[in-house]
Amino acid sequence: MRRVVNLWLALLGAYWLTRAGASSLLFGRVDHDYPALLDLLAIPALQALALSWATRQPGAVDLALPWREAWRLRALRGALAVDVGILAASWLMPAASRPSWLAPSLRTGLPAWLAAVKLAAAAALLAAALGRHGLRARDRLAVAALAAALLALAAEPWLGWLAGLPDRLSMVTPPPLRWYGAYGALTAAAVLLAPQAAEALRRHSQAAALACDWALGLLLAAAGCAVLGFVRQALPAVTADAPWTRAAATLGSLSATALLVGAALAAAGAAAAAAGDRAAVAAGTAAARRAPAGEPGEEPA
Repeated sequence: MRRVVNLWLALLGAYWLTRAGASSLLFGRVDHDYPALLDLLAIPALQALALSWATRQPGAVDLALPWREAWRLRALRGALAVDVGILAASWLMPAASRPSWLAPSLRTGLPAWLAAVKLAAAAALLAAALGRHGLRARDRLAVAALAAALLALAAEPWLGWLAGLPDRLSMVTPPPLRWYGAYGALTAAAVLLAPQAAEALRRHSQAAALACDWALGLLLAAAGCAVLGFVRQALPAVTADAPWTRAAATLGSLSATALLVGAALAAAGAAAAAAGDRAAVAAGTAAARRAPAGEPGEEPA
């Protein structure tokens, strides 16, 4: 995922510079409207995905591994079924008959509370995984930082600090710039933090690390949809329940699901490793007790 993100950022900058330079030279202006923004986000992302797929190494990892491993855990299987059911109902139910508390959102309603519960559970499971033997101090710091960030995000339905974050940047005059600055900084922090935690978990659980990669990819897709929804809201006849806004909320909730899967797999691996250590110690103790004692006064050879 880090490779895809790096490719996307490089292609994004190159595409924007090329497009802006060509537009300024040919037409004397640079387009910043909704279609131009959609092209700017979608085209480099598709190019990065295609380039990563075409240049992947032989024997690449199975992207479905974390979901298969998660489905084997009975408790997590039930949580995934409930999650998919609520998200599907929020999208498939007609808007006229759908209750307001079922609308896809990360601020209010059942989907928002569901995402908060998933983030809080993921933070608790990551904290439990910190007790695993063999984690280096740097790895513990990365996992602990991710757990703290998830716990802060889980408080959004109660505190609403995330929705009010742009208002805290009152020193910035243009309101759109406040929005881009606040949420752009949070997205950049996620891009820096999530790969570090994934690398820390990859040394002990490949499935948990892949789940973190899934979470980062879904989060970046949610951020792109949120940007498009924010731009669309400035246009006439567009409501806050526009498809891009609902897609951003749904992708953000799926990102929380991936984080829950990764944390559960990491905690399960830590518990299995601790059980294996205890079994090895017990077996060694039993073998030592069964070993015959040497004759008194017998000298070792």
